[in-house]
Amino acid sequence: MTCYTWGDRMEIYSKKLGAKIIPYNLRHSYAIGFLRGGSDMKEQHAMASPLNRLMPIKKRAGKRG
Repeated sequence: MTCYTWGDRMEIYSKKLGAKIIPYNLRHSYAIGFLRGGSDMKEQHAMASPLNRLMPIKKRAGKRG
């Protein structure tokens, strides 16, 4: 299934329901629920980031002076 076929299915289902539903609406409603649920955004991003698998995490240099 490609992103286009998924979007086409969403369009067909939303017409059957009589409401305009687009993938952005689903993404937005999930994000709002996630943030209202009190989840830690930085922690989740660190777990999902592919960069963490590619590069080792380095300690940041402290402030001088």
